[in-house]
Amino acid sequence: MFYLELVTGLRKGEITALLWSDLDARNNTISVSKQSVKNPNGELNSVDVKTVSSNPSRCALSRS
Repeated sequence: MFYLELVTGLRKGEITALLWSDLDARNNTISVSKQSVKNPNGELNSVDVKTVSSNPSRCALSRS
């Protein structure tokens, strides 16, 4: 998880809300449309990311 934070610049809440369906291995991208947030009871919920556009963000992954 720490490596993914460093390489992509994603926040922890965005990383913990990722699903396998968000990964596009063919194009080496991750689609970010949700984030995990803690509610007052301490439970984690997935909510939409706070962006102006309704389109999910995409992060490119590089192979070294």
